[in-house]
Amino acid sequence: MDYQFTDGSAHLLKNYNVVCGGSRYKEYDVPKVILTNGNASTFTPVSLATAIPASNVGRVKLQVTYTPHAAGEFASLQTFGATGTAFTFDGIVASVAQTTAFDIVSALNAGVPSINYSVSVATAPAALSLSVIGYEFSI
Repeated sequence: MDYQFTDGSAHLLKNYNVVCGGSRYKEYDVPKVILTNGNASTFTPVSLATAIPASNVGRVKLQVTYTPHAAGEFASLQTFGATGTAFTFDGIVASVAQTTAFDIVSALNAGVPSINYSVSVATAPAALSLSVIGYEFSI
């Protein structure tokens, strides 16, 4: 069993697979964008349905790009439905995009794999962009 995603047409997205027993890790050749210019100042769900299987509740590797409005502002990520913050990304320089990668656990939001995000200040140009680099699943 394997999961494949398309670019919205009939073209399969190029990806790489690592297999270990019943565990699989799939990594996209080019990260799959799931959020662009997010600026919600309270935790807000983000669907991962276009990048990971609908039944997937597990570890997802994200590319996180954050542009703070001012130095010291931050973006936060959490598993959907969680109360604690899994990841905080501090903005170091005002209006300069910073990028990192982070693993987070997805959870189902009405049957859709999701995570939550927020930014400390939603004033432009503050913005968060997220892309799925890869994900784990079991068969």
